[in-house]
Amino acid sequence: MTANEAGAKPAETMTRCALVDYCLTYPDAYEDYPFDESADAAGAWTVIRHRLNQKSFAFIYERDGLCVNLKCEPEDELRGMIEHSYRLTMPKRGR
Repeated sequence: MTANEAGAKPAETMTRCALVDYCLTYPDAYEDYPFDESADAAGAWTVIRHRLNQKSFAFIYERDGLCVNLKCEPEDELRGMIEHSYRLTMPKRGR
């Protein structure tokens, strides 16, 4: 599923703050910073969790750009996301 299919902004305009805010729109979701002393720390990882069981469903951080780790299944969905990511990084062909 792409960010647009999920109702989010296109990746080129998505900021870390916007992605965290989007994740927080899910019921009982909250943000946590278990690896850092504060949310403002350089390189801080935001962990988005379910309030009812504290399980994480998104890890958001910045390393040479915005990064997000998500839990995903079934396998076909993951393969589709990997293929999409691969195509986005392919070199542009000369015109």
